[in-house]
Amino acid sequence: MRQTERSASIDILKALATFAVPFVHGVLLVPFSPSAFDLRIADNLIGIITLALHGSVPIFVFLWAYLLEKSILKKGNSDPMQRFYQLFVPFLFWSLLFFLINADFKTLTFVGFFTKHWTGYGWAGQYFLILMFQFLLFFPLVSRLSRKLLHFIPHLYAAFLVFYLLLGYSGWFEIGIVAKINERLFIYWLPYVIFGILHAHKNIFRYVLPVWPSLFVIGLVPLEVAYLHPQHANEFILPSVYVANMLVLGAFMKKQISYKQLPAFLGYVVNILARNTLAILCVSGLVILLMKPVVSALGLHFQFPGGVLIVPFVSGIFTTTISILIAEGFKRLRLGILVAN
Repeated sequence: MRQTERSASIDILKALATFAVPFVHGVLLVPFSPSAFDLRIADNLIGIITLALHGSVPIFVFLWAYLLEKSILKKGNSDPMQRFYQLFVPFLFWSLLFFLINADFKTLTFVGFFTKHWTGYGWAGQYFLILMFQFLLFFPLVSRLSRKLLHFIPHLYAAFLVFYLLLGYSGWFEIGIVAKINERLFIYWLPYVIFGILHAHKNIFRYVLPVWPSLFVIGLVPLEVAYLHPQHANEFILPSVYVANMLVLGAFMKKQISYKQLPAFLGYVVNILARNTLAILCVSGLVILLMKPVVSALGLHFQFPGGVLIVPFVSGIFTTTISILIAEGFKRLRLGILVAN
C-alpha cells in the first residue's frame, strides 16, 4: 500500500503511541540533572510527561480492534492461527533472548522463570503481545456481541467510565490474587476493543476536539494522580486515561487527515513509525539494555537549560531510530517474522 493510500490520522496515532514506548522505558538512559531554569518551569516535569504518556497502550488496543474488524468486513474472516503465529514467533524469540540476558540463574526458581520472564515483565513489548493473544482468542465472540451494542454508544461511554472509576478507586486491586494478576487480563482493556469494533461499523465520535489541541488532554492523567490519589495508580486503567484517550481518538479518527496534508518530512517520519510499530516494541528494549553500559562507560551526564526535556526526547529519538535500523536488518536477512513483519 502506498503512503498516500494509508490513513494519516491512524498512522499519526500509531506513531505517537509507538514513540511513547522507547521514550518512557528509556527516559533515564542518559543521565541529566535539572538546571535552575528547569526547576523554575516545573518540578519533575519529565516525570509528569512520562506519566501522561503511559496511557498510550489503549490507543494501540483501539486501533488494533478497529483495523482487524475493518479487515474482516472487507475480506471476511482470515485464519486466526496465522495472526497468532505472526505474534507468537517474536514473543517467543524476544522473551527467550531477554531471559538469557537478564535471568539470575543462581537464584532462579521454577515459579520465577514464568512470573518474572514470561508474563509481561520480561521486556518492554511483552506485556502488549500477551494482551494481543487474549484478544485474538476472544475477538470473534467480542465482535459478535459488540455489534449488538451499536445503538447504545452513549450508554457505553458512561458505563465504561464507571468501570474505570471502580477499578481506580474501589480497592479492587488490593485483593491478593487480583493484585498478582494485575492488569494483564484483557477484561480491563475490553472497552477499547469494543469501541474499536463499533467504530469500524459507524462513527462513534459525535462531538470532538480540534486535532492537535486534543493531545494536551493527556495532561488529565498526572492531574488525577496528583490531586485525586486513586487507590490503584497504574496509568493504564485510570479514568483520566480513558477520558483522554477517547478524546484524542475522536479528534483524529473523525478528522481523517491525509498524507497530502502533512509536510513531506513529517509524513515520512509518521509512515516509518506506523509501519514499524511492533518492531519498535520488540527491539527498543534491547537497544536500551545495550546502551546503558555504553552511556555509563562514556560518563555522559547533562545539565543545561531545557535539558530536562531535551535529553530524554533526544534519547527516545535515538533509541527509536536504532530500533528501526535493527528491524530493517532483520527484514533484509529475511527474518522479519522476528519483528512481527
